[in-house]
Amino acid sequence: MDNHRIENKFCNCLGSDNVKQQEPMSRHTTFRIGGPADFYLCPHSTNEVQEIVEICKEEKLPYFVLGNGSNLLVSDKGYRGVVIQLWKNFSDITVKDCCIQAKAGALLSKVAAEALEAGLTGMEFASGIPGTIGGAAFMNAGAYVTGSQLKKLGEYYAKAIHDKYGDDFDVLFGPAYKGIPISVVTAIAYSELYGKEVRYCSDRKEEKDHGADKGSFLGSKLQDGDRVVMIEDVTTSGKSMEETVPKVRGAANVEIVGLMVSMNRMEVGKGGEKSALEEVKDTYGFETNAIVTMEEVVEHLHNREYKGKVVIDDTLKQAIDKYYEQYGVK
Repeated sequence: MDNHRIENKFCNCLGSDNVKQQEPMSRHTTFRIGGPADFYLCPHSTNEVQEIVEICKEEKLPYFVLGNGSNLLVSDKGYRGVVIQLWKNFSDITVKDCCIQAKAGALLSKVAAEALEAGLTGMEFASGIPGTIGGAAFMNAGAYVTGSQLKKLGEYYAKAIHDKYGDDFDVLFGPAYKGIPISVVTAIAYSELYGKEVRYCSDRKEEKDHGADKGSFLGSKLQDGDRVVMIEDVTTSGKSMEETVPKVRGAANVEIVGLMVSMNRMEVGKGGEKSALEEVKDTYGFETNAIVTMEEVVEHLHNREYKGKVVIDDTLKQAIDKYYEQYGVK
């Protein structure tokens, strides 16, 4: 890789003050860990972000969009690619009547505070989440936090798994971290709905070296001959499967029946053509399914009231359509 030539491209786009090479990611994560990124960029406009992405595609460089780095684990080896930091320069929050507009880098806590100041509801859940609007939307932050919500979620997963994969499986595996509670509540729901006892298992980000449950996994141990259904909230890039499928297959001689997620986002994956779910299927050779698709969610909520408010009006629908014209699966 010709770093000097690529650096010149980024500098022409952003100015040299906003382009860094070999920037320690430990300076930009709340855990204060992480080795150097090949390039660390700080754009000031959406046009600059688009230009950065085009350069990355031209140069076949992986890129990662960074918010405020909360709860982000970066290897000591760093990141071999381009980090695009949005937090500081994309944090504007505007309140107009009963509407809040916030850019991707706006802190959730600040948006919640602005909503409180304006007498608006709906952001209460976000007041204690240490992240940004962009990260929350992308990672489905804070969606299921109460007992009744988790119970209902487990039932949705159990019914979808039963419909798509039947009962011929032994273990529900939920990748850390969000997959842990999802696998637990789904195992409970499966027992209640279908009278079948399935085991749950999850991985740890760091291996535990003491106690009766030491090792890399939580819950039930994987055993030779187990049939496993993988389960998580959403699949954005397939990264979690990249990390956990080798762990699962390496722990015992198991068969992975398939993957179930809550929603198919219907965005193109890393390859730029197929969805992330389709890429996972092609890469690992097991079925992938979702409880609902983004298309179904939009169709159901468009101009329909929920708790007295229209969630997706015509203006938001147009914005969603525009987004999927550029990033959706064709």
